Amino acid sequence: MNLKSLPTDVREHILEQAIGCKGKVSAFGQNVFQFEHGAKSIGSPVGCGVDHAHLHTVPLEFDLIDALKQETDGTVKWTDVEPGIDPWVTDEKGDYYVVVNTDTNRAMYGSSVVPVSQLIRKVIAKKMGVTESWNYKNNPFTENIRHTIRAFDDA
Repeated sequence: MNLKSLPTDVREHILEQAIGCKGKVSAFGQNVFQFEHGAKSIGSPVGCGVDHAHLHTVPLEFDLIDALKQETDGTVKWTDVEPGIDPWVTDEKGDYYVVVNTDTNRAMYGSSVVPVSQLIRKVIAKKMGVTESWNYKNNPFTENIRHTIRAFDDA
C-alpha cells in the first residue's frame, strides 16, 4: 500500500499531521522535505522495505528536489507539481516517488523508469557525503533516532 492508494480525505489528514511535525523537525536542518517511495505492491523494488503507506520527513541543508533531478537521470521521469495541487493525484500507474519541500510547497512526482530500492535515501546519502550509508538496515543511525525522540518528547 502507498499514500496514493488511500482515499483523498485520509491522505490529506496524514499530510496535515506530518506538516504539524515540521516545527520540531526543522530544528535539525534548513529545509524540511517529505517524500514517499511509492511502491505499487508489496515487495516492489521501489519500496524502502516497509510494505505499508508512510511518509518520510527529513531536514536537509540542500534542495532535495534539485538533487534528485540531477542524480536520477534515466531512472525516474520527474514532473513538477503546481503549488496547492495534491502531488499524489495523477493518472500514472505503477511505482512512483513524491517529494515535497514543506517550506516552499514545491513538489514533484516521479514515475519509476528503472526500479531502485530506497532511491531517495541513496541520493540523500550521496549529497551528505556518506554514500554507502543509505541502507537503514545496515546503518540505522540510532543516535539520530534518539535526537528526534528527544525533540518530540519536549513538545
